[in-house]
Amino acid sequence: MSFERKRAGGELARKLLHVALALLLLVPLSPWYGQVATSAGFGGDAALSTYALLLVAALFVSTLRVRKPELRDSILRISREARRVVLQHVKSLGPLHEVVEGIEQALDRAEQGFFALVDAVERDYEKRYGYVAAICAVASVLASYALFGPAATARGILALAVVDPVASLLTLYLGGRRILKHNPVSVAASALAFSAALLAAGERPLRALLLGAAASLIELVSPEDNLTLPLGTAALSYLLELSGA
Repeated sequence: MSFERKRAGGELARKLLHVALALLLLVPLSPWYGQVATSAGFGGDAALSTYALLLVAALFVSTLRVRKPELRDSILRISREARRVVLQHVKSLGPLHEVVEGIEQALDRAEQGFFALVDAVERDYEKRYGYVAAICAVASVLASYALFGPAATARGILALAVVDPVASLLTLYLGGRRILKHNPVSVAASALAFSAALLAAGERPLRALLLGAAASLIELVSPEDNLTLPLGTAALSYLLELSGA
């Protein structure tokens, strides 16, 4: 596989993971989430508490990645040894040799596939400085929720899930002259894609177009769009709601 194809494949996997994780941030905003928390006896703001805990978790994992880079290999080694001991014990209980070997091979393949995916989506700077993008995304969503409420936050999260992946992938695959980070086609396409997503969610057409254009511009000029895109989009959505536009 050529370097360019490998790079494109890694970027595609990274952006698909980005979309999945971004959309998961919408879960605490759903009505049933708060209802479940209330029925479980939680009296606080379930969404706010969840985002705060996610931020702490992201900071903790990022710190481990930087300060203990060998931790993953240690966990992997311990896991394999524990699995080997358990499977050896199962083998000794009866004529299950072939079945146990098949299970062991399947687990090995799953483990190798998982870490291959991690290696494909993990950027070089994340190995040195931690998961800055994830921390910024969760911090931005937390700030959006605290400042502008759930509706504006949902629009900011949707911008995070749509604008960056569309712009980045189209720039990678189409090439061409760039304006800052992206080519003009990818900027326009990301704005239209986000506007379409907002329209599908019930947004008014004019507001959807304004938010789409603003979000693509924020993503284009920002050095860390995971921080600025959700918060900036949420802020504009909040202001548009106040103005009645």
